[in-house]
Amino acid sequence: MKTIYKYQLRSVGIQTVAMPKDAVILSCQAQKGIPCVWALVNTQNINTIRAFQVTLTGSHADILPTSIHIGTVLLEEGNFVVHVFDEGER
Repeated sequence: MKTIYKYQLRSVGIQTVAMPKDAVILSCQAQKGIPCVWALVNTQNINTIRAFQVTLTGSHADILPTSIHIGTVLLEEGNFVVHVFDEGER
């Protein structure tokens, strides 16, 4: 069954999230000051680990050549701007 799930991310760093295999990222925005990713998932697929990199504007980031920018998120009324990259399934 296809369903849209939300995944919360930390405000900075490389992080992994368990989500159904082949999930399609729909959006990346802040909700109540927390960076979130919404994905269209098939709930019948097995879970896999997906990596995301969240980096502040002006900070060093080891972005992989295969990473896909999925959103720029304004936090704390725009005082902090983070960029979110999907590093794919692992």
